[in-house]
Amino acid sequence: MIKYRPEIDGLRTIAVLSVVFYHAELFIGDRQLFRGGFLGVDVFFVISGYLITSIILKEAAGAEFSFLRFYERRVRRLLPALVVVLLATTLAAVPMLHASALKEFAGSAITSLLFSSNIWFWLQDAYTAEPSRLKPLLHTWTLSVEEQFYIIFPVLVLLVLKLRKSLLLPSLGLVFLSSLLAAQVSSQHAPEANFYLLPMRAWELMAGAILASLEMRYGRQSHRVSQSTLPWLGLSLVCGPILFFHHGLPHPSVLTLAPVLGVALLIWFTRPGGLVTTLLSLRPMVWIGLTSYSLYLWHFPMFALARVHFGELSLGLTLGLIAGSVLLSGLSYLWIEKPFRNTRRVSLNRFTALAGLLVGLLLFINGAIVILDGRVKLPGGSHYAYTQAQIESGRNARFDGVRQRCVRLGWEVCDAPQDGRQNILIVGDSHTVDALNALEVVFPRAHLMQSTLPGCPPSPDIRALVSATHPDLPQCETINRERFDPASLQGVDMVVITYLGDWYGPDDLEPYLQFLTANTDVPIIWFGNYFHLTANFPDLLRERDGLEGVDSLGGQIRSRFLYEDQNTQLAASYGVIYVSKRDALCDGDDCPLFAEGEPFTWDKHHLSRSFARRLGEALKEDLRPLISSEP
Repeated sequence: MIKYRPEIDGLRTIAVLSVVFYHAELFIGDRQLFRGGFLGVDVFFVISGYLITSIILKEAAGAEFSFLRFYERRVRRLLPALVVVLLATTLAAVPMLHASALKEFAGSAITSLLFSSNIWFWLQDAYTAEPSRLKPLLHTWTLSVEEQFYIIFPVLVLLVLKLRKSLLLPSLGLVFLSSLLAAQVSSQHAPEANFYLLPMRAWELMAGAILASLEMRYGRQSHRVSQSTLPWLGLSLVCGPILFFHHGLPHPSVLTLAPVLGVALLIWFTRPGGLVTTLLSLRPMVWIGLTSYSLYLWHFPMFALARVHFGELSLGLTLGLIAGSVLLSGLSYLWIEKPFRNTRRVSLNRFTALAGLLVGLLLFINGAIVILDGRVKLPGGSHYAYTQAQIESGRNARFDGVRQRCVRLGWEVCDAPQDGRQNILIVGDSHTVDALNALEVVFPRAHLMQSTLPGCPPSPDIRALVSATHPDLPQCETINRERFDPASLQGVDMVVITYLGDWYGPDDLEPYLQFLTANTDVPIIWFGNYFHLTANFPDLLRERDGLEGVDSLGGQIRSRFLYEDQNTQLAASYGVIYVSKRDALCDGDDCPLFAEGEPFTWDKHHLSRSFARRLGEALKEDLRPLISSEP
């Protein structure tokens, strides 16, 4: 057995609290506190690499290592609390999540039990999946990374030790460097894979493994001066990035070396009696560290489901959720984690039977949800009874892709042409987001830009078209002067036009078509209209459990495919590609009102994100050849 070090539990406390406070989204003014709190996961990885390697090497040195015993300990450590959290979260999710979100949740629950939820979340389409903060099991990706590490790593270590012990450190170093290089490259070219997958996270685990290997071979030797100074440097390298990094930085990457090095310094140089060791070993720090696994498991589903139900969380509710998570984690540690780790209290046979029963139950429930496409109707409920929080979440989700892109690129250059990219300019009113969400599917590698303002389509004399009470009339005039400036087309490889066809008709668009065809020879695409309702669609659905099609809405449709014939004729006269949503989506008079269980609109006419993706899928074959370099 390795010697217990309470300061490592204190370090776990820093890691888990940074993650909890990051997910709590606490702000002072417009600045988020602990905005680099996601680095707590990286801290956990280094600690895990150190402790697991220490166990393997010490048991192997005494010829005591047993794969069966090693994996039994890992399963006893991780599975009981995870199963309880999954059961509780599933019971809460069924009545709270709409169909597409519930189906996605069920997939994440199944893959978390199969040690692959990191791959599941990596494969999720960012523009059709639920926003990250509303996915109750998103945090389980880290467990899958560790579980994959536990499966592979002991086998490789024992093979190297059997071949030649002296090769262990060089082998760990080679994996460290290769993985770090892969992370650095992937942070620029494949950020989603970089974030979720083991090959780009292995270097953090290897940092801890190298420490354990050095300690096993040479002992934890250090000078007295370094023992008094380097722990402070390590603490600074951990806490500084947690406070000042942000998710717009490439991660993991060479920048992540700072907290990883900080953890390594703390593990190696802290000694009993040192001030940093004393601080990390305080009883509250140790206690939270001991319960950190349960705290990590409980806090995120509570935040996610609360946001689904309430929308944005008040400070009081946020603090209440933090306190509730801490309380649940303590109970979970005492009543679930500790008893099931004790082989004398719970035998292997009893543990296997109970775990098998509960895992089987979870797989059955969530498998049924997937088979039913998430459309699980509770007694007395309606398929279409969306809560106000779900409606607000769906409306906000339209902008998730824009936010992700602009955070990654920088808001100041998000709508400017990018060198070396295919640049597509989307011009119109609030419907530009719908076109963007559809075109992300069609042109996944293109850079999509917006020239947009609500209620502000392109016109050389917008005051003649809009009401004088338009709240953004001066900005609308400004943006339209820019739209009719030939400089606005520099670096643009395609122009897409989209707007609400209501008060603004084909004749009003013709001046902009004249301007475009006179100043550019790039492809021009014009998106037509879909349905415009008289009331918000979720309100119309609230009392309808037998919605069979468009005709079921009766007189609630204000317009459908408005100006379709006029638009088609005008587009043809200017050589513009007209996208008919009727032709793309409908089979005769049979037009879809849902996509992936999500309504086509969360209001009266703006397309939901899932429905915009459905439109994009329908347009792939016809539009992709317009940019020849697109795959």
